[in-house]
Amino acid sequence: MSAHKALITSSTAYPPDDRGLFSVCLGSKNIAITFDDGPNPTSTPKVLDELKARKVKATFAVLGSLVQQNPSIAKRIIDEGHQIISHSWSHINYTTLSEAAIIDDLSKTRQVIKEATGYEVKYFRFPYGAYNSSTVDIVANQGYRMILWNVDSMDWSYLNPQKTTNSTLQQIKAAAPISPILLMHDIHIETANTMPVLLPELQKLSISFLNAEECVGLSEPKAQPGSQSESVNLHAGIPLISAIVFGALIIRYMFN
Repeated sequence: MSAHKALITSSTAYPPDDRGLFSVCLGSKNIAITFDDGPNPTSTPKVLDELKARKVKATFAVLGSLVQQNPSIAKRIIDEGHQIISHSWSHINYTTLSEAAIIDDLSKTRQVIKEATGYEVKYFRFPYGAYNSSTVDIVANQGYRMILWNVDSMDWSYLNPQKTTNSTLQQIKAAAPISPILLMHDIHIETANTMPVLLPELQKLSISFLNAEECVGLSEPKAQPGSQSESVNLHAGIPLISAIVFGALIIRYMFN
């Protein structure tokens, strides 16, 4: 976690946590695009089509109840080289649940994902981004690492491809050199329609598209199936980048 802690800024919504709570990617030219709340039978396949056409990998934070309803789409996510993380069974706020209810919810969601995809989910995202010390402890004790975000596309609010793209690009540039974990929602058809607008703009930035596990440095990046590009070395330059960012923050606070 030390490399993540060196990247904390006053604008980072969710600081890294020793128990496995991550909100930014390592490196300075990486991005993890994450889609919440699916799979949706109409919009998720369109998102997947666009990702495939652009040879971009992503991460899908799925609801167990919707995986149960749309198992073939969940399997397609895995088959096409993307990552799935748990987002609870039905998007309930974990801070309102007992420990037993949280454990049951995690277990039920993990099981349906395994049945649909054969994939053993290892990462979790809190619904609404709502958590406290107790919920973090409970989820961590069940063997999960937790993925949050530091750039919210606001797709759920704009429901407009160009506005979502503009907002996302502005936030990414403002956060630089910190690499973003981008929050989007594949339940909206407008988000699917945003992909042909947003993805070309992101590719112009010459950044590497990683899944969540790769972006936080817990697995080595692999090329997206069908891509001709070589895997990026996520860890190259991390000590230097961390030192520069940390030093800049110290100077900033000394003179503010």
